[in-house]
Order: sequence, then C-alpha cells, then structure tokens
Amino acid sequence: MEAAEALRHAIGSASGASNGEKTVLLLYDGGVFAAKKGQKTEEAGFEDLEAAMRNAIRLGIDVIAERMSLGEQKMGEEELIEGAKVMDGYELAGIIAEARASFIF
Repeated sequence: MEAAEALRHAIGSASGASNGEKTVLLLYDGGVFAAKKGQKTEEAGFEDLEAAMRNAIRLGIDVIAERMSLGEQKMGEEELIEGAKVMDGYELAGIIAEARASFIF
C-alpha cells in the first residue's frame, strides 16, 4: 500500500505544480515492482500500479528505478514500463541532495 500512496502524492504534486518544479519518483528495493510492465498482482500479492505509473510519466514525473534494487529483485531494465529510467545509487543521491522537498514512504 505504501507504493500506491507515494504514487498518489507524486501525481498530486505534479498536477498542482505551477512553479516549474520537477516531480521525481525514486524506486528502491521492492518499490521497483511498481514500475514493472505486465504486472500480475494476483501472483505477487501487491496492488497493480502499472496504469497509474504510466499516467505519472505522461504527467511529466520522472520515474527512476535504482539499478542495484533491480538486480536484488531479479528484474531487468527491459521489464520496466516505457519511460521509466534506471540510475545507480550515486546518481540518485545527487537528485536527493538537490531536492527542495522529499517524501519518504
């Protein structure tokens, strides 16, 4: 449920942003499954967020999965929905350091 709540807040932030600020959704650990294409939630036991994640990307949200987390979850980059990006931890640390605000779920 946490991933769904984070996604809802990210979409709300992007929809209400009129000051030109960018919304970025960073996916770590099991959170990378939120951007998996062809989700089969009845098997995995989590909520299907694929359509909402695609909508977030259409709204201009940068959806970024951490490379090491993909490996730990045995997912390949090709399994992510179109528009999702992959970065290593150092790149993500830079994004976090430059952020004006962040929400942790």
